[in-house]
Amino acid sequence: MIKIKGLCRHLKMSLSGWTCFAELCAMRHVKIVKPPIGGDTRWGGHHQQVLWHTMREVAVSEYYSEGPKAAIWLMDFEHPQLTGVAKCELNTWEWQNSKVASATLSIPYESTLLMQGTQYPTSNLVMPQLHQMISGLQMPKITYVHTAQRETISIREALEKAVMPEKMKLILKARTQMVESIYKYFDLDLSESHRAKLYICTLLDPRFKKFNFWPTRKYVNNSQLCTECI
Repeated sequence: MIKIKGLCRHLKMSLSGWTCFAELCAMRHVKIVKPPIGGDTRWGGHHQQVLWHTMREVAVSEYYSEGPKAAIWLMDFEHPQLTGVAKCELNTWEWQNSKVASATLSIPYESTLLMQGTQYPTSNLVMPQLHQMISGLQMPKITYVHTAQRETISIREALEKAVMPEKMKLILKARTQMVESIYKYFDLDLSESHRAKLYICTLLDPRFKKFNFWPTRKYVNNSQLCTECI
């Protein structure tokens, strides 16, 4: 992530660097878009940068060999250092892991982006999107989002193809941790009355009339609480 941040920052600040990179993108018929810096949330910003980077793998790789011999600030907050362009170049297993990280972060990113809308009601979307996030993170498959085809492969296959499977397992472990964090927030940190109101908002939306709620969660069957909230 430090290397990706370093390249994004470099292309934002270097006119000659960006001009060269834009030409490489044009030659490869890749959409020319400046790299994102930051985001509405820290992990959302990380997803945008990783996705931007992986979607331009060929152009990025060529930039390290053909770009201006400028320096890139690596955003290492503990030990800030000025390093050469080549030192920001990703190796094979780092490219693989960045694609898996982008695929993982895209699941909560797309849901939270939908729930951030200001032109439509969002309370009725919370529970369905939570269900979608948890289902997506628990699936034994990975859907790569950096290509238009959105290739889907099994996690087992991804690990078999990985140059350094142990490194990839650390990213895949984050999927489980994200699910645990979601359950913790809605089981322990959010009040029962608030949860009930979110369910009611969903139930009143005709699009979710047959929505499959979690039948095993303790608060789903609390009809008395829902009645009181109404």
